[in-house]
Amino acid sequence: MVDIGMFEGDYVIVEKKEKVQSGDIVVALLEGETTVKRYQEKSGKVWLIPENAQLKPIEVKSDDFQIQGKVIGLQRKF
Repeated sequence: MVDIGMFEGDYVIVEKKEKVQSGDIVVALLEGETTVKRYQEKSGKVWLIPENAQLKPIEVKSDDFQIQGKVIGLQRKF
């Protein structure tokens, strides 16, 4: 998520919710791994979009997928 200023070691503030809208940044559980990505629904498909030009979008094809919450803030230690 470096392209939006979110870096390793940052803390995200997450509102626990399962329903989100396209464009929201979410914490998702996909096949046993937690990830932070931008959520997008397009043409009946769900995509997890990284905010890092070096990574590719992930089309969610697995039933092993759960939205854990919506990112509502960020905190960084200096």
